[in-house]
Amino acid sequence: MQRNWTSHTLVNTIAGLIRVNHLTALPMYP
Repeated sequence: MQRNWTSHTLVNTIAGLIRVNHLTALPMYP
């Protein structure tokens, strides 16, 4: 249960970072 929660949080964190990185990188590449 703890392991599943940690994995879920890690996935959400990585997904959030990728989303932010994608949004911030878009204006750099026209």
